[in-house]
Amino acid sequence: MGKVGKYIFFALIALNLILASWYVLHGDLYTHSDISRDLLLLGEISEKKIVLIGQRAGIDQLFHGPLWLYLNHPAYLLGGGNPVAVGWFWIVLSMFFLVGSFFVARDLLGKTAAYYFVLLLSTFLISHAKDMSHPMGALFTSPFFFFAFYKYVKTLKARYLVFSVLLAGVMLQFEMAGGIPFLLLLVLFSVYLIVKKRNFAHFLAFLTLFLPISTFILFDIRHGFVQLQGWVNFLSEESAAVNYLKIIGDRLNFITTAGTPFLFVFRHEWVLMDIANRLISVTFFGLILLMMRRGVQRGFFALFLYFYFGYFFIASLKHGALLIHQAFSLVPLVFLAFVALLGTKYKQFITILLIGIIAANEIAAIEYVDASIDFRGKSEDSWSFLHRLEKDIFEGSDAEFGYFTYSPDAFSYQSKAAMVYGALEHPDKRAFYFEKMPVTYLVLAPAALSDPYAKYFKADWWTKNTLRIDKQPQSAIDYPNGYRVERYELTPEEMTVPWDKSGDTGIHFR
Repeated sequence: MGKVGKYIFFALIALNLILASWYVLHGDLYTHSDISRDLLLLGEISEKKIVLIGQRAGIDQLFHGPLWLYLNHPAYLLGGGNPVAVGWFWIVLSMFFLVGSFFVARDLLGKTAAYYFVLLLSTFLISHAKDMSHPMGALFTSPFFFFAFYKYVKTLKARYLVFSVLLAGVMLQFEMAGGIPFLLLLVLFSVYLIVKKRNFAHFLAFLTLFLPISTFILFDIRHGFVQLQGWVNFLSEESAAVNYLKIIGDRLNFITTAGTPFLFVFRHEWVLMDIANRLISVTFFGLILLMMRRGVQRGFFALFLYFYFGYFFIASLKHGALLIHQAFSLVPLVFLAFVALLGTKYKQFITILLIGIIAANEIAAIEYVDASIDFRGKSEDSWSFLHRLEKDIFEGSDAEFGYFTYSPDAFSYQSKAAMVYGALEHPDKRAFYFEKMPVTYLVLAPAALSDPYAKYFKADWWTKNTLRIDKQPQSAIDYPNGYRVERYELTPEEMTVPWDKSGDTGIHFR
């Protein structure tokens, strides 16, 4: 590749990083429920210092590890609890990830493939840099895991197995749905190699797994083996009514859509883009099988297919549809295998296809960030909106007040996170969560308009029956997105009226 080509790649990657930074450049994040929960958990780490579990997993009584939270915590501290500071850390983390991924791809496939690999990854990050949560940690780890294990398979050097096991444990810390399949597949393949080659000392490499899983072990010891019981319940649950054809259909559909996200920012002409992505996916797998049949990079492609389809096989043990973020760890491997086709006789065809994919994604990405103007500062999930809401409360004349938060999902993580930051931002004010005070604020989130049960989730019913506040507020602020802030002045008698304190969900359910 000549200098002009390199300059074009660097320019496009720089453009993608700017587009990925668009929200934080405007002081905003997409603080949906999961991101707001993470912000509250970061505050919990600041308070408790040592936390052994992270976010709740998709299986009852199971939790992800706390590694993603601890990774983000320094940025949270340096930013004084400001979520935008954490957002800037995501951008920095993305840059390090892209640099590391370049070296991985260059070592495995050469410079040209490495440039295309990083460009594909940088475009993928555009739509995810505004709301990174723990599954992104698994995505950031997976290419390095694949690199280490591929090196072990090729060289049988124990140090690569040590790195592979450690990185599989790190992925497990970040995201169980990605880490568990990768770890099981690693164990199966490596045990086969160890026994076949009689390198029994390599079994010692598995001892490194205790480092990343130590938090799970310690948590279970301290809490009556609750997660172990969760696994027992999951593995012993009845499966008589499971529709396996539906599960297989879901997995096959996933493989050609979210499992191979070549055209991943769908905006205009969604159906056309979906069809195009499926055609590219079928072509992708077809070329891989053809190259393997001809003996071209057979070991590399075989290992990719082993982890890719092995993931979906193991994931099928959990009944129900797969969520997109649960397969994030596969995305870098898909892109890596795709650019590996540049080293085959179909290099010209793959180059043209890559240029088309990149062009389509760049256009879609620009449209994507341009459309963000309708979100920033307006949506109920916009951090800049939530920041303005808490400032309307904290910058008032009340030096001390209690407050309650309400949302139809009962958790109200968004408004809680906003009020927690408001207390950090205004140390001169004393705010008491879930307490009635002479001045008491209610922060009321709207029900989703698309929710058919929205009419049953009424904030006024909650105010009257849960909080036992049966009067009109002294003042109220109604926001265009449906949020409402009510200010009450309560008498001593009204403050002593008992209310349902079970309404405080805290972050216990994470």
